[in-house]
Amino acid sequence: MVHRIAIVAGIAGAAVVLVISIAAASFNANGGGTGAGAAALPAAADVLPAPLEKTVTDTVYVKPVPSPKVIHVTKPASGPASTPKPLVIVKHVASHNSGDDGGSGDGGREAGGD
Repeated sequence: MVHRIAIVAGIAGAAVVLVISIAAASFNANGGGTGAGAAALPAAADVLPAPLEKTVTDTVYVKPVPSPKVIHVTKPASGPASTPKPLVIVKHVASHNSGDDGGSGDGGREAGGD
């Protein structure tokens, strides 16, 4: 219960502070209540900006980005040209049991055969 009372009191205090600050801001915006009224406001001639003078333009030159370097990669031949590649000869020789062996399951080769 004490917490609820503290929350309500805090909200009421914040509301009072907000009302006082808004009243003070509107009081100062209306001339401050000094009775001066329009005399406190600047004249229209003072509000206008002075005429602009001639604008000075500086030219800034930026160094262009250099073009990327081109790198050429050349691969040498695969070995000296004077050494010939070895010649590989593949010779298929049929085995003596290259035909049907009757389903013995050993791939058509006899044990111990040439």
